Amino acid sequence: MRTSWEKLIQYFGTSYGQDISNELTNKQELILPKPDHSDDVKAHHSTREAMVRTGQRILQIARRVQIAPLTAAVDAGDAKAPMKLAILQNEIEQGVFELSQEIPIILSDSEKTQNSSNWRAYRERLTSLVKYRGQAFVLIQGQCTQMLQDQMKQDS
Repeated sequence: MRTSWEKLIQYFGTSYGQDISNELTNKQELILPKPDHSDDVKAHHSTREAMVRTGQRILQIARRVQIAPLTAAVDAGDAKAPMKLAILQNEIEQGVFELSQEIPIILSDSEKTQNSSNWRAYRERLTSLVKYRGQAFVLIQGQCTQMLQDQMKQDS
């Protein structure tokens, strides 16, 4: 049995690739790592994110400082002050919302192409692995005796 199993693994490795062969050898589902951005892209994004967040915080501080003078103008009876105060409060709330939003990663054209290629390769590899799992199951099941196949049908 062991020799047959090793031959099946060898056959799948040469016919269908290393992924299905590794699954059968280790007898565990292979979890493919999802593509990720390069360290340079991550570092650039981190720097950009820090800069954007600092700017957003500074704007929020400046907006909050303007609340007191506008409130005093409303109390003094300035006709335009209530609208200006409402607009300012709206801008503050929008600023709070923007601070909670994730900043998108900006990629150059070559980085976009590389990222797209990595994801395409990942999807193709995952699709072929799922396909080859089914083929492996059918081939292994075909190696079983009819009596064992009947027993498996009864169990399911």
